[in-house]
Amino acid sequence: MDADIIHPRMVDASIMTDAPIAQRRGTHYHLHQSPLLPNNIERDAYNYFRDNWDQLATFISTVMSPERQQTTPLTRFSHEVLYRIAYTICWQGMRRQLYEKLIVHLSQELQEQQLRLSRSDLPSSVWFNAFGCLIVNHAHAISTISSIFAYLNRTYVTGELQSDLNHELRLLLHSRFIQGQSEKLFICLRMVADGSLPMGDRVVSNVILSLNRINADYYWFNPPLFQQHIPAFKTPPNATELAARFDLAQARLDVQMQLGGDGVNNMTKGMCRKHYLDPNSLPIPKRNHATGDSVDV
Repeated sequence: MDADIIHPRMVDASIMTDAPIAQRRGTHYHLHQSPLLPNNIERDAYNYFRDNWDQLATFISTVMSPERQQTTPLTRFSHEVLYRIAYTICWQGMRRQLYEKLIVHLSQELQEQQLRLSRSDLPSSVWFNAFGCLIVNHAHAISTISSIFAYLNRTYVTGELQSDLNHELRLLLHSRFIQGQSEKLFICLRMVADGSLPMGDRVVSNVILSLNRINADYYWFNPPLFQQHIPAFKTPPNATELAARFDLAQARLDVQMQLGGDGVNNMTKGMCRKHYLDPNSLPIPKRNHATGDSVDV
């Protein structure tokens, strides 16, 4: 699903310059096949953003939704056109606004998906398949989105925020989607490991590989499964800390099972109503520039 990163040289040479349009008032610029006069610069930049954002938003919504892709294949979108739109918005001095729009729109998509999963009373196997379908998609989608907004990354996220767009989007994916599913995911992976939740190796491998691709610290969810399903697995530098976090979560889950007297399957169904373990034990705090949140991965 990854798209090839579109190099800036694919954009027309007539608009290839890093200086924002607002800083170049003495020159005629050929956007929309007509020159921009000095007193029209801000207005035209706003209008271009307003008129073209929907194309970017539609692509983001589609690339983040396997369900939408069944009726609207990603092949219908031109990555060159999308890159050009994002590039032109940045070139016109609307970098911050574009970044904020991107983050807000992506946050809404992820939160809606997280709420649908957390509110649904699904059997463990059905939930795991649904989560797996989304997380595999998202691991690729983040890279695709980053390629479309590569110029925004270079001129704003890296240049002004001193960060990286791919990193920021992965943190957003965690805080808006994965974190809310941590408890169910931990229990399901434990059930997979002990054989009480039979899932195909391919399904499990795809989930594990996608989690590792998003953040290697997800090793804490189940170190044995990560070692088993990732070819040539390299232990993270902080593996001892992550393994300790896994052991602590395991112990807490065992205590709750003994106190509650429920089986793992029943417990999984009630995860949205009661916290059976703290998924953020031994937190690894990171700052997300996109939301300002302190994120525990």
